[in-house]
Amino acid sequence: CLSDWSSDVCSSDLAMSLARPIIASDVGGIGEAIIDGESGVLIPPRDQRRLAQALIGLLDDRSRRALLGEAALRRVRLEFTQSLMIDRMRGLYGEVLRSGEVLRSASASAAPPVRPQADAAPSADARPPLVRDGER
Repeated sequence: CLSDWSSDVCSSDLAMSLARPIIASDVGGIGEAIIDGESGVLIPPRDQRRLAQALIGLLDDRSRRALLGEAALRRVRLEFTQSLMIDRMRGLYGEVLRSGEVLRSASASAAPPVRPQADAAPSADARPPLVRDGER
């Protein structure tokens, strides 16, 4: 998972589910999935020196590769199950919906917008009125 941007956290989840040691760029949501030094190795984007060090370090240490892979598997099984992800998404959508209710109730209690008088000249940024299908 080496990139300047996070295109797909799912690829790191897949590697984690296969108990493989992971070296990834610390971009986007990758750092939420992989805990540096525990379930994988995170490196700054475009840091070739750190990438080389991480690769050599894992190649030279079979037990560390195994430990990182096992920890990655445990993490994906505990934190990224389908049911847990569904529950988290439901919670997130619930928060968004509740915040929308707060915004709607706040705007409903606000003063009504000021409308220009019929004989007033339209401003330069005035938009044409919304016309629905079948009207006019």
